[in-house]
Amino acid sequence: MSLLFSELIKNPVLQLADYTSNLKRHLFGPRILDSRFRQEMFAGAYWTLAERYTDATKVLFLACFYCTIFPAGLFFAAGTMVVHYWTDKYCILRCWKRAPTLGTHLSSLSRYFFALTILTFALTLAYDYGRFPFDHACETDDVVSNEYVVNNATALTLDGKPVLVTIEDGDTVYDYCSQNLFSFSPPAFPPRAGHQPEDAQWMTDGQGRMLFILGWALVAIVAWLFLFYFVRLVLNPLRHYFFKTYRPKGKVSGIRFSRLPEPAGYVPNVRLAGSNFPALVCDTTGIEHLVGWKDPHHSYDKHNLIFDVPHVRQTVLKRRKANIEGDSASVNVDGDDTVDWLFSTVRYWPPPGRDGEAESGAIDGKRNHPTGGSENEDEGDVKGVIAKLAMED
Repeated sequence: MSLLFSELIKNPVLQLADYTSNLKRHLFGPRILDSRFRQEMFAGAYWTLAERYTDATKVLFLACFYCTIFPAGLFFAAGTMVVHYWTDKYCILRCWKRAPTLGTHLSSLSRYFFALTILTFALTLAYDYGRFPFDHACETDDVVSNEYVVNNATALTLDGKPVLVTIEDGDTVYDYCSQNLFSFSPPAFPPRAGHQPEDAQWMTDGQGRMLFILGWALVAIVAWLFLFYFVRLVLNPLRHYFFKTYRPKGKVSGIRFSRLPEPAGYVPNVRLAGSNFPALVCDTTGIEHLVGWKDPHHSYDKHNLIFDVPHVRQTVLKRRKANIEGDSASVNVDGDDTVDWLFSTVRYWPPPGRDGEAESGAIDGKRNHPTGGSENEDEGDVKGVIAKLAMED
């Protein structure tokens, strides 16, 4: 109960308050002289999609696990999901730092956890319903003898509190019996009233009929989950070896990727604290237009980690020079493939244009500045940039 209240009220309030980010923006940020660190203070809090999925799964699992003894938890969980949706939406759009681009792997993986949550819900609902009234006392055919008849006798509960007990002549005798069908040997599956021992009956007729429905519903859910996991984990991996599994999705728009005004690709990069731009970890020659961001003051090489390795730096510069001169096949230095196996590799092959030349974005020094400049810069400017980089090394 306290955990559900915490997820419903306390956590969203703390999330909206975001006191650490507010202190950075209003107290520490304006007092920092270095512009890079000052902009980092205004970037917002870091967050991950996995954390958001974890919170949602936790709330749903708790509500389903305790729904039998605390049905109101389902309403608390529904309210918590609504509150989390709006608070997360506000923080993502207004407060938090921009998260990296992710695919659908995490959402696909979460389906397995949600499926297990449904199984937990069905198990707890069926077996806990069969355990009512949870007193482990079964009525027998015997009656209380005269020697056990007492009036206002004092008994102690398990926590030591005294209670008054009255036993009258003719009262029914109750024996201890296990009401947990799951603890039977073997476990009673599906749980039904027929699994009760003949000398230890505790269920009412209505309870038995309802348990019959819940038990077979549990069987249906288990069968569905078995097929779900069997298809996902066994059949789908094997199907790739015998059948064509690729199916295109969506509609053809008629617009080529190379014709997009701002195309963006998956260019490997690393986020560094105190830097306004991520550090690139691949050779960006010919793919500058796919990086997705632009430093107005420096080229992409300024943010590229491959230029921190002297040998790799020289190799990349020689490749660019040969590409400009139209003699790329002549570049053959010792360890020329170092940049390929030491860092990530990204290649882009644009389709031919109407005039027979490659469209914008081609790996050609005359059309793409090798350091992230504009396409209109001539060959002399490109050579000058490469010569300047070589002199700096």
